[in-house]
Amino acid sequence: MARIPEDIINDVRAKADIVSIIGQYIPLTKKGKNYVGLCPFHDDHNPSLSISSDKQIYKCFVCQAGGNVFTFVSEFEKIPFVDAVIQVAKEVNVDLSDYKREVRVVDQRLKKQFEVLDQANQFLKYQLQATIGLPIKDYLKQRGIDKDIIEAFEIGYDPDREALTNFLLAKKYDLKLMHAVNVVAEANQQNYDVFANRITFPIRNYYNQIIGFTARSLEAHQSKYINTATTDLYVKSEVLYNIYQAKEHAKRAGHVILVEGVMDVIAYYKAGIKNVVAPLGTALTRQQINWLKKISHHVILAFDGDDAGQSATQAAIDVLIPARFNVEVIRFNQDEDPDDVIEKQGKQALVDLVEKRMHWLEYAMFYYQSLYNLSNYNQKKTYVNTILTYIKNLQDPLDKQHFSRALAQITGFDEQQLFSAVTSSATPKRDRIRIGAPKDEYLVPIYEKEILAQMLLSKQAAMLFQDELGYLSHTLANECAMLLINLYRTRDEFIEIADIISKAQAKGLDKFLMSIMEWPLFPEEVNLKALQDAMFHVKLKVINDQIKQYKGLASQSINPKQKAQYIAKMIKAQQEIQELKLKEGVYDKN
Repeated sequence: MARIPEDIINDVRAKADIVSIIGQYIPLTKKGKNYVGLCPFHDDHNPSLSISSDKQIYKCFVCQAGGNVFTFVSEFEKIPFVDAVIQVAKEVNVDLSDYKREVRVVDQRLKKQFEVLDQANQFLKYQLQATIGLPIKDYLKQRGIDKDIIEAFEIGYDPDREALTNFLLAKKYDLKLMHAVNVVAEANQQNYDVFANRITFPIRNYYNQIIGFTARSLEAHQSKYINTATTDLYVKSEVLYNIYQAKEHAKRAGHVILVEGVMDVIAYYKAGIKNVVAPLGTALTRQQINWLKKISHHVILAFDGDDAGQSATQAAIDVLIPARFNVEVIRFNQDEDPDDVIEKQGKQALVDLVEKRMHWLEYAMFYYQSLYNLSNYNQKKTYVNTILTYIKNLQDPLDKQHFSRALAQITGFDEQQLFSAVTSSATPKRDRIRIGAPKDEYLVPIYEKEILAQMLLSKQAAMLFQDELGYLSHTLANECAMLLINLYRTRDEFIEIADIISKAQAKGLDKFLMSIMEWPLFPEEVNLKALQDAMFHVKLKVINDQIKQYKGLASQSINPKQKAQYIAKMIKAQQEIQELKLKEGVYDKN
């Protein structure tokens, strides 16, 4: 590699604005002539990094980190000085590709693993373009995936159980190596392709190296997606899909959009939005958060609108806010995802949703409102205390006032009293506060907790549950319900809690049952109306889950007859919802 001449380095530095470059990595605030921000090189809680636009240098007055634009990029990205110069040059449209270092993998074992993954990817891409891949290309076309998207995301296809295995053997690669990167596995002393009869998407790391695959099934009875198992190169919880392609777009846009999976990333790409990454189904981990910090401190959460997506959105908020990210949320309608928006309303509608994103606390208020019955005073009080915890943690006084007012409008509590509760005590430090509601170890849906609580209080409630519902979705909750019904069959009315605990202990349910009885919203007396309301919501969720399942199977199926059957089941389930609402006297708001 040729050495970059000093005059070219000086030219790049002169063209690059240090404030603009550093601002792509961390949020900056103008303070007098300079800009300040939280220093990324130590555990900073009060902005101690100062950037001088006049002098084109930065300095941290706590850890003493400092230098010019190249120093910052080199230290932040953990790359050599030369690579930092090349990276900054890209930002100011200076081509230094002739000086790019060749990336060398020192570990020869890992080098061979990267090599076999590259070869596998080339083969899978070829199979999609070959005659055998024509039906798959037709299927992709129906999903709005054209030639440009196929090339951009390197989409491939593995046609049968031994296609890739035989190709790699012909290339003289060892089976142990194939197993090591999890493209081939063994069962009953036979080797087979891990991603057989699946559409494949390579997963590249931050440095553009293929480390694994995620693959979509073409069979309704298989898991929709599978990923490479944990290997030397790939650990699912440490990876963000599409990070290599998204990082430059994120820096230019000033934010990164976090979605659930591969098809969500592609949906945004269809709409011309390329600053999008996905954790591929895992809850956000510390390593994934560190990768996000490398590309932007401004994260827009865009998970699906179903129950799982809403829960994942709130969980992401609860880890990103303490990590000092600027967080916003795109809120989809129930059971809606980006592809649905494009299909029903067009690409511009998705772009508009991004523009209309909401403050993270606005979303949290909506999310927790869906968990609590605000017509019940105790539940409303718990909701208020949960949201107040978040509001107290806000840094901006205007934000505190705004969300105190919004909370008052939702709950009917006095706005001034709420604002006084927010400002009456010192705000805890952001890294020490525990935000959000108390964690539920067993993750029992709130309406199923209500049902169990009512059953614990009354035989009549238990018999009503048995006659009108008879099941709960949560495994332990359902076992507990069955235990209570069996106990009531031998008792006239009330059962001593100690007796219930003894029976529960024999079945290993005692700790679970104690968690229900210690629930902060456990009612003081039986309320059959609350029981009926809870059972209605459980029935509603079961049918909505069925609709979601049929919808997924219909979109996944390439058999027109099978697709029509799933759609018919989906329509029937939607009719069941309307009948259920009519029976319960619940009407949709216009």
